[in-house]
Amino acid sequence: MPRSSLASLVAVSALLLGVLGACGGSADVPGSASTTASGAADWSAETLGREAQRASVTPMIVNSAPGVGVNRLSFGFLDKSGGLVTTLADGRVRLFTLQGNAGTFVSEHALNKSSLSLDGSVHEHADGTQHLHDGPEAAMFTALVDLTQPDFWGAELSWSAEGKTQRQRVRFFVRPDTPEPSIGEPVPASVQKTLRDGIPLADLDTSSEPQQALHEMTIAEAVQGGKVAVIAFATPAFCQTRFCGPVVESVVVPAWRQFGDRINVLHVEPFDVPAARKGSLKPEPVTAEWGLQTEPWVFVLDRNGRVAAKFEGVLSLKELTDAIDAALKA
Repeated sequence: MPRSSLASLVAVSALLLGVLGACGGSADVPGSASTTASGAADWSAETLGREAQRASVTPMIVNSAPGVGVNRLSFGFLDKSGGLVTTLADGRVRLFTLQGNAGTFVSEHALNKSSLSLDGSVHEHADGTQHLHDGPEAAMFTALVDLTQPDFWGAELSWSAEGKTQRQRVRFFVRPDTPEPSIGEPVPASVQKTLRDGIPLADLDTSSEPQQALHEMTIAEAVQGGKVAVIAFATPAFCQTRFCGPVVESVVVPAWRQFGDRINVLHVEPFDVPAARKGSLKPEPVTAEWGLQTEPWVFVLDRNGRVAAKFEGVLSLKELTDAIDAALKA
C-alpha cells in the first residue's frame, strides 16, 4: 500500500484549520432541507457554502485522509471568530453517500466528546516563538464509523445549544485506503532514533518531563516482541494545529504507568528536534514510512503488530486505556 510523507504536514494542518471548515455547513434551523430523511437535499459545495455564511458555528472534519473501512471520524466546531467550540451537547452525525449533489442516507451515530485540558500549556512555533493555547481545553467530537466506499460523503451534524437543536452539514472525501496503516493491518517495522544512537533525551522528547523509558526501543522491537504496543507520534513543543494538546503528558504517559510492563509504549517526535529549534520543521523519515500527514497520531497494536485502534488528534486517557484493554483481551 503506498504511503505518503509528513513533508506536507504544515500545509495539511493549515488546510484542516481553514479550507475544510469553509467547504460546508448548514443553516442552524430545524426543518431545513438538510433534515430530510432521504438526504435528497442539495449537497453542492455552493449550497453548503451559502448555508455556512448563515451559521453561528461551523463544523470541520479533522481527519486528514479518511479511507474505506473503520474510521474514528472526528469533527471540530468553530465559532464566528474562529474560536474552538467545546460545549456542544447531544451531538449526532448522519452520514450520506453522495452521487453528484444528491445524498443517500447510510447511518446515524452519536458524537462523543474527546478533549484534553490545556491548563496553560505552551507550544513553540517553528520560528522559536511560544504560543499559549487559546482556551481551557482542546476538543473534538468523534464517532467510530464504517465508510463503505470511496468518493464524496456528506455529514449532517446536529447538537443542542441554549435549548435549541442546531444542524449543519459538511462534505468530505473518502479514499480507497488511508495513507497511514488501517485497522487490522501490520505496521512498518521501523527503526527510528533512540537513546542507543547516542542522541540526548531532550532531542528525542520535547515533553516538559521527558521519559527515558519511551525512547529505548525501536518500533521494530516493540511490534515484534509479542506484546500489545502503543506507538505515539507527537510533538509536545512544536504542535501545529489546535487539535494537538498535551497528548503525551496527559494520555500516553499515564497509560504507560497504568499498564506497566504488560505493554510496550514508545513516543516518537515527528520532527527533527534540533532542526525545529532552529525554525525548520523537518519530518523524521519514520513518519513517511507510516504515511502520516498530521500529528499527533497514537496507534494501539495487537500482539501480532497489527493496528487494533488508531487516534488522530485529541484523545482522552479513557479512549486509549479502553483500546489497550480491548487489545489485551483479544
